Amino acid sequence: MSDSSNANGGNGKRRGLLLAITLVFVLAGAAWYLLWLLVWSQREVTDDAYVNGNQVIVSAQVPGTVVAILADDTQRVEAGQVLVRLDPTDTELALAKASSALAHAVRQVRQLTESAGQADTAVAARELDFKRAQADLARRTPLLAANAVSPEEVAHARDAVRLAGSALQAAQRQAAAAHALVDGSDVAGNPAVLQARAAFREAWVHARRNEILAPISGYVAQRNVQV
Repeated sequence: MSDSSNANGGNGKRRGLLLAITLVFVLAGAAWYLLWLLVWSQREVTDDAYVNGNQVIVSAQVPGTVVAILADDTQRVEAGQVLVRLDPTDTELALAKASSALAHAVRQVRQLTESAGQADTAVAARELDFKRAQADLARRTPLLAANAVSPEEVAHARDAVRLAGSALQAAQRQAAAAHALVDGSDVAGNPAVLQARAAFREAWVHARRNEILAPISGYVAQRNVQV
């Protein structure tokens, strides 16, 4: 009876031990599965150390020579941070040239506006000359019948009217041509100024693109550029 009780007690202890070991393995397996599910399944392991995550390809928008590299592989960068600098010589020259061209266009349009005003003044003067010539002819013509003036004087008066009329027409044509270049807009809205301003803006944008910036925050996956 004593031996049977001892045997049953031993078997119970073994079953308890086996149950405990089984429970440990079950818990370890569950922990392993949860670890894989929550952590390792979110990673991708490759032989070349690169992960196919959300990648953004960064490249220069203008041609140029690299003079500085400010970020390397695996380095974290913030959005807007300078990654690469290009040689600014060419774009700075282009910007200076465009700035000079814009200033020249503004000066030229202002000069054309002044020329149009001067042309109007010339038209007014020629109109006055024409009216004076007409008045002189009108005064001399009746005197011819009374022999108070010679035919030559009247002929000269007619010639003066004709010449004054021709001068007035020439001045009017010049004024019309001058106004055609500036009428319809102010200096800022003149087509020549708008074109020069667009060229300046383009040169300014190109100059700004000498610095290649990080579009988003993240890590540099692979740098291909070299100085």
